[in-house]
Amino acid sequence: MGRPPPVNRDTGTSEIAKRIGVPRHKLAYWIEAGYLHPGSGGHGVPQDWSAAEVAIAVLLARLVAAGMGAAPAAAVARSAVAFELREVELGPGLPLRIGAVDG
Repeated sequence: MGRPPPVNRDTGTSEIAKRIGVPRHKLAYWIEAGYLHPGSGGHGVPQDWSAAEVAIAVLLARLVAAGMGAAPAAAVARSAVAFELREVELGPGLPLRIGAVDG
């Protein structure tokens, strides 16, 4: 599977935050904490967000909204998107079904 193209060279953190429904400062924190990895940019220069990274951000936001901590949510989101998983086993007998993730 090849690398997904950037969403838009002019799409910055604020636009992605609006798209996924989280405050910009929360998205910025997730980037700073290493949970999300947009492409180059920053400090006034829009970052390149691949379609896969936007999908990870969408799923991360959904998992956090459902009560999961950001660190485990990021790990689940990254694995689910990278391996195109529709179900992740969080523990013995504890499956997590993942619906469509649109960025």
